[in-house]
Amino acid sequence: MSNKTLNSPIFWVAIFTLSFGTLIYGLYFQNFSGEFSNNQSDWGSFGSFVGGTIGSVFASLSFLALIYTVYIQNKELKLAIFALNKSAEANQEQVENNKIQKFESTFYSLLDLHNNALKDLMSSQSDYKKILDRDEEKYISSPSEFLKLKQKLILKDEILSQYFRILYQLLKFVAKYNVKNTEKRFDSSLLGDRSTIDLNENEEKMYVSIIRGFIPVNLLPVLSLNCIPSYGCINNLNLYWDMLERYEFLEHIKLENINVGQSSFLILDSYAFALGHNDYIEHKFHELKDDDLDLCNHDLTEGCYLHGRCMAGA
Repeated sequence: MSNKTLNSPIFWVAIFTLSFGTLIYGLYFQNFSGEFSNNQSDWGSFGSFVGGTIGSVFASLSFLALIYTVYIQNKELKLAIFALNKSAEANQEQVENNKIQKFESTFYSLLDLHNNALKDLMSSQSDYKKILDRDEEKYISSPSEFLKLKQKLILKDEILSQYFRILYQLLKFVAKYNVKNTEKRFDSSLLGDRSTIDLNENEEKMYVSIIRGFIPVNLLPVLSLNCIPSYGCINNLNLYWDMLERYEFLEHIKLENINVGQSSFLILDSYAFALGHNDYIEHKFHELKDDDLDLCNHDLTEGCYLHGRCMAGA
């Protein structure tokens, strides 16, 4: 006999029924032996005996079968719900994967455009390296006027300014359309909330690091001057500046090749988080301080690198 038959509830019910019926009839005929009676009342008594014993047992079995059926249906329902939940989780995971794939496809396409623009800039006649070393610097004492001059020079360099606009759009795409930004927001409050960009939990900064890896280090000081919000020159720079701060985009900036003066002062006075942890920045701060610039008496931007260092008495 196969294991399937032995494990079947119907098989054991049939065995129980036959065994119980044999037992009941055996007990009856053992105690009330004799020939078949022609008396109707005897058959009535026999019928009452059978109905009172076997009938009640089968009624109990029917009730147990009903309970067992409910149990099986409940078990099947739980399995069905579990399967639906697993299917929903798989579908949700597939949706998330599709979102990531869509984002990355667009990101790398935009990155190719950025790299082509950067390549054109590097092979052009752009004098972006000289923007920081113009002679006009020594004749301007006002930081705001100095910044206006530098940003006008950047605007006159069409290839350079165009590249900075392309970079802005690429950074904006990462900030606005990464899968963690479910509301697709892009404003100062979102960019300023740096608690949402923990590198261990969010891939947003990873994509920005890829972008930053293509940018020459000697271009970062010019980018930093370009993105300082100002009045009367380049407009709508607040969000650009916010993104540099959010992503510590100037972390690898090197200021040792920049003359001690207004350019270095403006960069250190305009950024805090964007500069990251950089030994070159610390070195440049001490150069500025040793050059007898009255940093602590200057109206420093609150929260900037210089403000924190000067207030600490470094």
